[in-house]
Amino acid sequence: IPFFAYDVWTMDDYSTNQPYIVGSENGDRLCRQVLACMDVYSAGWLSVEMIGRERDAYRGEDIVRFIERTIDAQGTLPVCLLLERGRWDSQAIHGVPLDDLGLEGKAWGALDDLFYIVHGFSSRHKAVIESSFNFLQAVLAHSGRDIGRVRGEYEAATKHYLAVQAGSRDPRAVGFIEQDAARAAHWQAMQLMNARSRERSAAEFAGRAIAPNDLLSTERGIVRPMPDAERWRFLPVKRIATVRGGFIETEVTHYGASFRFEVNGITDLYVSNGHKVLIAFDPALPALGCYVANATPKCREGWKIGQHILTAR
Repeated sequence: IPFFAYDVWTMDDYSTNQPYIVGSENGDRLCRQVLACMDVYSAGWLSVEMIGRERDAYRGEDIVRFIERTIDAQGTLPVCLLLERGRWDSQAIHGVPLDDLGLEGKAWGALDDLFYIVHGFSSRHKAVIESSFNFLQAVLAHSGRDIGRVRGEYEAATKHYLAVQAGSRDPRAVGFIEQDAARAAHWQAMQLMNARSRERSAAEFAGRAIAPNDLLSTERGIVRPMPDAERWRFLPVKRIATVRGGFIETEVTHYGASFRFEVNGITDLYVSNGHKVLIAFDPALPALGCYVANATPKCREGWKIGQHILTAR
C-alpha cells in the first residue's frame, strides 16, 4: 500500500563498537547497548538512545520510554511500528490481558490502540535498519575507544575494555567516552548519513539516489499528534492490583523495594478495600503517580472495566 515519510518506523537494538561510561553504585563501568529508530520510507534515522544498564542489557520499560521520546521528538505518531520479538513483545507494549476479567483476547494499556505494531520473525523484517548499522559504525569510527565487532580486532582496546569491567582501570584514562558524548556522536553520525544520497530500488524513485533528509522534508504524510489523554499508555508497568487499606502496593522485578501508592484520602473519591483495579506507573519515576482504572465487573459505582478512576500518589 502507498505510504509516506514518518508513516512506518522500525526500531532495533545493537551493541556499539565504542563502549561508553556509565556510573553505578559499584563505580564506573562500560556499556554498549543502543536503541535506534529509522523511518522506513526515507531510510532516515529518527532517534537514538544509549541504555546504560548494569548488565549491558535493556528492559521493556526502556523500550516504551524510547518509543514515547521518539514520538515527541518527531511530533507525530507512526501509522505502523516494526519491532522484533523478545523484550519488544511484552506487556509493557501490548498491555495487560483481560482474559481473567471475562474479556477474552482484550488487553488494557496497549500501544496497539494508537498504531499498528508488527513483530518480525526474519532479518528481512528489519532489513532497512539492520543493513544501516554497519555503515553507522563506519561513520562512528574513532569517535571513541573502538573495540571492533569481532574478538581480537582491536586487541589493545579490548584489553582496556576488560580491565575497566574488572575494576582495574579508569575508563577515561584509556580513552572511553561518557554516555552523553556517545549519544551525541551517534546522532551526529546519523545526521551525516541522513544527508547522504542513497540509491533507491522502489519503482517510484526510478533508481535515483536521494538523501533521506530530502524525503523526510518533502514526502511527509498526515501528522498525527499524540493525544495527551493517551500518554498513560507509555507508563511501562501495567498490571491488575487490589486496593487494601486505602493503598495499592506492588513489587517490580529489578527494584529492591515495593511501590506503594495512596488511593483514598487524596481526592473526595473513595475506593473500597478489595476493589480490583488496573494500574500503570513508571518505576523509575514513581513521583508521577499511578494511573488507576477499574477492573471490577459490575461494581456498585457503575464504572466500566478500564474506566479511569484517579491518579494515585
